[in-house]
Amino acid sequence: MPPPRNQTRFELELVFEAAPIVKRLGGRLPSAAELVALTRTRGTELATAVLYKSILLSPLHGGFVRAMARPSTANANGLEAVIVSGSGVPSANKRTKWTDGARECARRAGYSTDVVETSRSSSVAGNARAIADLVQAKPRDAKLVFVTFGQGAAELRFFLQKRGPAHPDMGKVRGWANVAGGFGGIAANDPAMAGGIAGWAARAACALGGRSFAAMAESSSRFGLWQEPFVPPRGALIASLVPIALPRHLPPWLRARHRALASRGPNDGAILALDAIARPGLVYPAWGLSQASDLSAWAPHLEKALRVMATSLTAPVVAPEAAIEDLSVRRNETDPVLRRRRRLADRIEEQARTSQRAVDAKARRRGEARFDLRAWEMAQMLGQDQVRQVETPLSPPHDTGADANESDHFQF
Repeated sequence: MPPPRNQTRFELELVFEAAPIVKRLGGRLPSAAELVALTRTRGTELATAVLYKSILLSPLHGGFVRAMARPSTANANGLEAVIVSGSGVPSANKRTKWTDGARECARRAGYSTDVVETSRSSSVAGNARAIADLVQAKPRDAKLVFVTFGQGAAELRFFLQKRGPAHPDMGKVRGWANVAGGFGGIAANDPAMAGGIAGWAARAACALGGRSFAAMAESSSRFGLWQEPFVPPRGALIASLVPIALPRHLPPWLRARHRALASRGPNDGAILALDAIARPGLVYPAWGLSQASDLSAWAPHLEKALRVMATSLTAPVVAPEAAIEDLSVRRNETDPVLRRRRRLADRIEEQARTSQRAVDAKARRRGEARFDLRAWEMAQMLGQDQVRQVETPLSPPHDTGADANESDHFQF
């Protein structure tokens, strides 16, 4: 896949340097713990490039990226794009520009449109109720595709998660285009959950800016609801346009916030890149863009994503959730390239599981602590000599143990 036209020589070299690390990931995205470890040892810029390259080479997300790169004349007949106004955007003028611009993108892609007017002075829960009222007012056969930006993603997720996939209104929700949204919360709002001086400073900033402090706390990445698993409405297609920003891409006033969040991995000064990914769903990495970017920079990506989603959602398929598999071939299960790609991904995953089982069995016989093979391989890539073994004993044979990607199962 050709690199974005806006990449400089330094950025191209950075992505090239990331390629060997991405290759060892075997087609999966790096975990939060791996990105933090990589940031500490090699810097946040390389960690950002690794995340970007891993999305492009993912068997799942790469197909979506390639589909967006191709011309599309999709017909969104019957689909309605519902724009959630950006309640987290401080300027009323910018909120209006976002709403109007997003509606124009949806119309060019063939959608009819509507808007949920959310309030900057309301909490995330209050704005979620506004979304619920609009969905309830829609006819039973409505096919809604939501478009959110920033805090709007948290508000829509709040609505979807509180209602649950079994609610009758969830049948109307067919898709979600998440643009630079805090699906997993907004890390820049975390001071609202802190006590002491940081908490009081957050309250003062909300009072001066006319913003709800409750909204700041509820949209924080440390808010309890975001730690729970998300189950989307059945058949809904979710796509995240994720900001992939280096410090040089950000305005000067945002670079200090980027440095403050850098210890937690790639970010755009407001949200962590992994928190902007709605899971389960498809991912498009927007190189050089951030929440501070003008809508004119996001608009081409949003329009293409809506066109590809329309192609999938209007195709005559028995199981709509099969769209998650690969949009580049419109779910053509007989495509030989797709079959080879899936077989390769299956072999890589099976080899990883077999190798881990062998290592665990050998350690169990010796009475040693669990040794994470993936962590060891990652350390070799980063030039580290050792990986500290986990201090907890091995799980018994009938217990699968914790996920190997959890941060407390490997350290560099």
